[in-house]
This record gives sequence, C-alpha cells and structure tokens, in this order.
Amino acid sequence: MGLYVSTSDFKGQDKLARDKFSTSELDIYIDKYEVRYLQDLMGCDMYEDFKTDFAILGNAPTDPKFVAIWEAFCFDDDCGIKRSEGIKSMLALFIYFEYLRDSKVKGNIGGININTQVNSTEAPFHVSNIYTNYNDALESYWAIQWYIYEYNPNAYNYENFNGQLKDLISWI
Repeated sequence: MGLYVSTSDFKGQDKLARDKFSTSELDIYIDKYEVRYLQDLMGCDMYEDFKTDFAILGNAPTDPKFVAIWEAFCFDDDCGIKRSEGIKSMLALFIYFEYLRDSKVKGNIGGININTQVNSTEAPFHVSNIYTNYNDALESYWAIQWYIYEYNPNAYNYENFNGQLKDLISWI
C-alpha cells in the first residue's frame, strides 16, 4: 500500500478489476510510481519536504502550501482555466496508465507472454481510456505546477521547486 494512494482509490474513471492476485501487483505499481510522479511534479527536494509534512497526519499534508496543491482547485487565468482534481486523483490516473500499459505482456517461467482471455476479446489500447486518463492526469499536473511556479496567490515558499515538464501522449 502506497503512502498517498491505495487500491481502494481506483474507482470511476480509473477503476480497475481487483482480485487477490491483481491487488498485490497494483500495490507494487503504487509504491513505485506515486513517488516517481511526485518527484517529477515537484522536484526531489520539494518532494522530500512534502513527504515529511504528509507523514504528520498520514493522510493529508498540514502545511498550507502543500494543502493548496493537494486538494482540487479551479482558477480562471488569462490563458484559460487551470484545473486540478487534486494530487491523489492525479496519481491514481498516472498509476492506472502504468499498470494497464504493462498488463498486456507478462513474463513467466515460459518466457514473455501476451495475456489472453477465455470469455472475451482483448480491446486494443486505442479504444480504451488509458491515454485519456494519462492526459487527464496531466491537466492536474500542469495546473499544480502553474500554481507553484506562476500563480502562488499566498506567496508560499516554493523555492526548492524543480518540477519536470511532461507532454501529452497519444496512440497516433
């Protein structure tokens, strides 16, 4: 189970089928990717500050500068609307992408295999919501970075921000 996201957070747009086998594998993806995406979002130093602050309550940050980006927000800007569904939702969408992207091909004792289903036909990725979910997560990712770097209405000290740019992805 991750620090910020748990398997129970995958519902609605990022709903995943869960059983005793897939839940433990999803936990591995959560543990791996929630930290990576937050380090990309904030930079390593700011992420360490965020993680330390988050540990105080264990379910949300306490420092107002981190609460401001943890929670969902929507602001009008000269360039349009800046909207974040919140960090937890953003992480769930990114992890959904990583998990489903890797779920088609698995390594086992017989080598690398493509999973097949007995009672169904596999849908190609371009008709799934895997790319849409990644790009929806990016909307929050970009809005949070915009809030930190440009907007910052309360003049919070984000001096150790070193977030990394991410681009949209597509099937085409």
